[in-house]
Amino acid sequence: MIGDTHIQRIARGDAIVFEQLFKLWSERMYFYATKITGNQELSKDIIQESFLAYWNKRDSFDTALVVKAFLYGSIKNQIFKHSRDNLTHKRILESLDEIAPPTTDDLIVAAEISGQVQKAVGALPSQTKKVIELSMNGLKVEEIAREMGISVNSVKTLKKSGYKHLREKLHHLRAILFLLFT
Repeated sequence: MIGDTHIQRIARGDAIVFEQLFKLWSERMYFYATKITGNQELSKDIIQESFLAYWNKRDSFDTALVVKAFLYGSIKNQIFKHSRDNLTHKRILESLDEIAPPTTDDLIVAAEISGQVQKAVGALPSQTKKVIELSMNGLKVEEIAREMGISVNSVKTLKKSGYKHLREKLHHLRAILFLLFT
């Protein structure tokens, strides 16, 4: 968990803490950028540029909340700049005309939830984690068993145990998810 003391250490030039922050927050930022751009490579570049911009201005920040706001804003601005300068601008505008786009706040909330889910999945025992990840990627129980070289019953047991653990670990997100999908 990155707190204000970590941000203050980064402000003083602590590259190790900055690297920890990058590892913890970059997946959320990547989710956010990819949902907007639909382009994984572009999103990776934008994330790196945003974190570099933060590093270059690190002494201007003293709280984690302000840093997160800066990073999300930087990502959004870079996406808009890229869309102006690229042919994807037309595709993005056309797709925006067809559907009501999610708000920036919706995407930030979704990115934060995704980050918490990924963290909880990452904390599972390795075999359970693998079953859950494969399941989340759309593989059926039989396919997971075949890929992992274990029995179907083992997959079912690991899957049940993993989802039970995730429900317990992420119970605080139920109200947020309910509000988002109603």
